[in-house]
Amino acid sequence: MTKAVAIVDYMGRVRWANKAAAAILQRRDGLALTVDRRLHISAGAARLVFRQALHQCAGGIPDTGDGVSPPAIVAPRAEGFPFVLTLLPLPDELSASLGVLALLFISDPDARLPDHFQVLRDACGLSPVEARLVQALAEGQSLKEFALNWQISYETVRSHIRRILHKTGARRQADLVRLVHRLH
Repeated sequence: MTKAVAIVDYMGRVRWANKAAAAILQRRDGLALTVDRRLHISAGAARLVFRQALHQCAGGIPDTGDGVSPPAIVAPRAEGFPFVLTLLPLPDELSASLGVLALLFISDPDARLPDHFQVLRDACGLSPVEARLVQALAEGQSLKEFALNWQISYETVRSHIRRILHKTGARRQADLVRLVHRLH
């Protein structure tokens, strides 16, 4: 999954957005850009929280050393789970010289990993079912869920996992998930 990232200024204008962020903003589903490139959040409550977070970034979020992250902003949309926005203030010297304020991370809980089915088959010598199982694990499915979805026994799925681990040289399911995430 590609991370959606943008750079915003003091007024909430998007000065730069990577492809993933631009695609989200172009859909105009809960988030959009105004004519002057300000981030527009459809939900009024989320819009208010975003403005407060911008103001907090402008003042600099003090480093308390307690590991507290900037506040998350939940931005509802017409369909699906809401976006989660996080602002991370840029260092003063960078923000002053470029006229920008913060990095904006947009998380889309509905986004799926790219389909690595053929890549997994070619790179690791996996069968179609084995490649789909690895893809499903990377998307968060459990072995039991995969068994139910594919209408096969749990023991058959476990057999597939053992073969996949052998073919890929991975030791655990978590290693397989990391393998998929490295493919893009």
